[in-house]
Amino acid sequence: DGAELNASIDQALKNSHPTWIRIGKKGEPGVHFGPLSKPQSGPLNPVLVSGNGINRTAIFATGLPVFECVKASESLTHLGLDIDVWSVPQLKPFPSESVYECLKPYETVFSVEEHVPMGGLGSQLERLLSGKAAPLLVRIDAGDKFHFSVGEPSEARASIMQTSETIARAVQATTPR
Repeated sequence: DGAELNASIDQALKNSHPTWIRIGKKGEPGVHFGPLSKPQSGPLNPVLVSGNGINRTAIFATGLPVFECVKASESLTHLGLDIDVWSVPQLKPFPSESVYECLKPYETVFSVEEHVPMGGLGSQLERLLSGKAAPLLVRIDAGDKFHFSVGEPSEARASIMQTSETIARAVQATTPR
């Protein structure tokens, strides 16, 4: 969303190395309530965009799926499941220390991203949690296959099972009440 884009551009201008910023251009709704706090140096930290930060289950998402995760969280609340949603606006360099601190309190963590299984957010979370007494990690990604859907973003998300409904079903199936 716009808040993440502004923070990402500010960070990129502070760095002397190449930076890749993915810019959404289909008018997806924002998920932040105001500007992101920007560290003086280093990567952007994760941002809690839904929930209170004290639930047993959390979704960590990046990019366009964040809004779908917020909607999934809202529908799960109506079913008695309180889920926190974290936006991870920067993957490279990855803010390992701050993400790990955010992960530690949870029993179950879902990663949601429009990415193949290798090299994205889910891989980074697996690396962080490897060998640690850690929460259960459930990955929701685009799978290791070619996707041929063309059209609106909602159609593309449906083709890779990343609508708010499919995310909510995955969380509900895995999360104890």
